[in-house]
Amino acid sequence: MSDPVTLDRVGKYIIIREIGRGASATVYLADDPFNQRKVAVKVPDKSQDQNDPEAVRRRKLFLIEASLAGKLVHPNIVKVFDASTDEEMSYLAMEYVPAGNLKQYCTEDNLLPIRKVAMLVFKCCRALDYAYQNGVIHRDIKPANILLSEQDDIKISD
Repeated sequence: MSDPVTLDRVGKYIIIREIGRGASATVYLADDPFNQRKVAVKVPDKSQDQNDPEAVRRRKLFLIEASLAGKLVHPNIVKVFDASTDEEMSYLAMEYVPAGNLKQYCTEDNLLPIRKVAMLVFKCCRALDYAYQNGVIHRDIKPANILLSEQDDIKISD
């Protein structure tokens, strides 16, 4: 994993703070001054020379991911607002879901009620089926990629 990078701006988005870090990207809470809303901005880690063929391939895959995700419009899939990829900076700006992900409920002392779990699983299945019907396979479904909104709804991300 590359060293943490301090950013104050990504594209038009003003970075507020880091909200998550995965194996290949960091997600920041940011302000979208044009649309006056909070967004989550995913920035892939730069771990090698950006002109290297592998880095070029990763940029292309990132843009394809953004393009496919941006075409999915479903109440239980995170909305993609904007994406960019070039040699200097790639990013994906998407809907910010403030309540966190389901990973926090995966310990024995903090489980959700079974009735709520059944409802969340049903919504996940509907969203994944919708994506599949539109030619997209998630490939990394896990509690950390299922966001819980403040209204007890879910949004699949990543």
